[in-house]
Formats: sequence, C-alpha cells, structure tokens
Amino acid sequence: LRLEKDGEVEKMRQEKEEEVAELRKENEALKDEMDTKDEELDALKEENTKFESAIGALKDDLSSKGEELDKLKEEKTKLETTIGALKDEMNTKDDELEGLKEEKTKFESTIVALKDDLSSKDEELDGLKEEKTKFESTIVALKDDLSSKDEELDGLKEEELSRTI
Repeated sequence: LRLEKDGEVEKMRQEKEEEVAELRKENEALKDEMDTKDEELDALKEENTKFESAIGALKDDLSSKGEELDKLKEEKTKLETTIGALKDEMNTKDDELEGLKEEKTKFESTIVALKDDLSSKDEELDGLKEEKTKFESTIVALKDDLSSKDEELDGLKEEELSRTI
C-alpha cells in the first residue's frame, strides 16, 4: 500500500512539477508578453505625446489661420465698401461727364453760329469799308468840285465887282 501510495505521490509530484514547469513557462510567456505590451504601451504613449503636441500645434495654427481669416474678411468688407463708394463716385462722375459733353456740344454749336455771324459781320464790315472809301472819294471829289465852284464864284464876283466900279 505504501508503495502504491509512494507511486501515487511520486506520480502526483511529477504531475505537480510538470504543472509547475508548465505554469513557469506560461508565467515566462506572460512576462514576455507583458514586456512586449509595456513596450507597445510606451511606444503608444510616446506616439500619443507626439499626437498631442501635433494637435496643439495644429490648434495654434488653426487659431492663427482663423485670426488671419477674420482679418481678411474684415479687409474684404472694407474693400467691398470702398469699391461700392468708388462705383457710386464713378457713376456721379459719368453723369457729370455726360452733362459736360452735352454742354460742350451746345458750346460748339454756339461757336459755329457765332463764327457764322462773325463771318457775316466781317463781310458786312468789308462792304461798309468799301462804301466808306467810295463816300470819302465822293466827298473829296465834291470838295474839289465845291472848291473849284467857289473859286469860279469868287472870280465871277470879282468880275461883277470890277464891272460895277
């Protein structure tokens, strides 16, 4: 019985040693797996830190871009307002220009009419100058004729006077 029990105990001991060996192997495998998981965890933590840093940088960049975008929108609004004002001013200037063109056309017509009047007056003036020259010539001729008639009359008066004396 004792031998049997010794054999059973020996068998149980061997089974337990095998179990312990197996558990040690499993324990080593789990430790190796745990080390691998720790390494993976450290790598993921490092990667997460990099991502957090990148996210922070991207948030800063996004904030900066947002501010820049706001400034550009504000500048766009100002430029649109300026463009609107300039278009209004240009329309006003176009209206003024159109009015001045119409006025210029009227002035040109008036100038043409005045030039025609001036040309007509020049012709009339030339005619009057010609008449004046003729009148002056006639006056000179008449004065000469009158002078000669006066001389003739004076001569006749003297003759008459000398006859009466």
